[in-house]
Amino acid sequence: MKIFSIYIKIIFFVLITTITSLIFLDRIVGNKLNDIYQGWNYKGYRGLIKKEKKVDHLRIAVFGGSVSAGYGLNYRDAIPYLLEKKLLKKKIDVVNLGRNGLGIYGILHDIEDYKYLKYDIAIIHNGYNDCTIKGYNLNTRNNNLIYKYFKYLTILDVYLPEKIHLLLNKEDKNALDNYYKKKEEQIKIKYKNNPNKNLSSYTCKAIFENKKTKLIVNKKKFINHLETFSLKKYNEVLKYLVKTKKQIFVIIQPKYGDDPLQKIQSKLIIEMSKKFKEVKIIDLSEKIDLNDPKISYDRLHNTKAGNELTVKILLQNLNNS
Repeated sequence: MKIFSIYIKIIFFVLITTITSLIFLDRIVGNKLNDIYQGWNYKGYRGLIKKEKKVDHLRIAVFGGSVSAGYGLNYRDAIPYLLEKKLLKKKIDVVNLGRNGLGIYGILHDIEDYKYLKYDIAIIHNGYNDCTIKGYNLNTRNNNLIYKYFKYLTILDVYLPEKIHLLLNKEDKNALDNYYKKKEEQIKIKYKNNPNKNLSSYTCKAIFENKKTKLIVNKKKFINHLETFSLKKYNEVLKYLVKTKKQIFVIIQPKYGDDPLQKIQSKLIIEMSKKFKEVKIIDLSEKIDLNDPKISYDRLHNTKAGNELTVKILLQNLNNS
C-alpha cells in the first residue's frame, strides 16, 4: 500500500506540474500572438486583462469577427484599442471581444459570458460571417471545452499546428496562407457529401468572388435562410442588450464589392435594428473603400489606417449620442 501511495503522489505531482507548465506556456504564446496578428489573453479576448471597472467610468464592449478583432494586426492597431485611446480622457475604456470567424451566434454567447465586465455600451460589428446561402455559423468560444467549463480560452491548440507548418516550410513566404487553404480543401473533401456543413464554401463573399460558380441563388430562399437563423439570433442579441439597459450601436460592415447578397443582408439588419428605439445604426457600407490597399490589405480586413477611419466615424456617432 505504501508503494501504491507513493505512485499516486508521483502521478499527481507530474500531472499538476504538466498542467501548470502548459498554462504558463499558453499565456506566453497568447501574449506573443496578441502582439503579432491574432491572439488573446486567457480570458478569451484581445488586449490586456481589464481591471474592475471604476465607478465613475464607462465601458464599451466591441463584439464581432476578425475585422473588429484586428486580424493581421497588433491588438494596439485594432478598432477597440484605437477607440479607447481617443476616449480614455472621457473615462471610457474599450474591450475587444472580436474573434476570428465569429458570427451572431457566437456574439449571443459572448454578451452573456462577458457580462462580468459590466460594459455599458455594446457595439455589434457583424455581417460578413453570417452572410451565407446554406449552413449556419455555429462558431463560438464555447466550442472550446476548457473555455466552456472554466472560462479559460487556450491558444496552444491553434498556435502549435501553425508553428509546425511554418518550421517545415521556412522558405515559403505564403506558408501560413497555404496552411489555411489546405485546411479549407480538407474541409471540402470531408463534407463533400454533406455540403451544408461546409459553411465557408457558401459565404456570400466566396460566391460573389467565384465567377465560375454555377450556383444560382434564389432571393426569396436566401432571405428565408437568413431569417431562419442569423437574423433570429441577431434579434435575440438586441433584445438581451435592451433588457440589460445597454446603449447599443449596430455597425453595417463595408461593402466588399457590388454583391447583391450582401446588400440584401445589410438591408435586413437595418430594418430589424430600426424596430428597437435604443439602437443606433452606423452604416459603413459606402463610407469605407475596401478596394483601397491603404484601407484594407485583402479587401476584407482593415489596415491600421482603415481601423483609424472606422474609429473616426464611430467617434462622430458616439459623441452625438
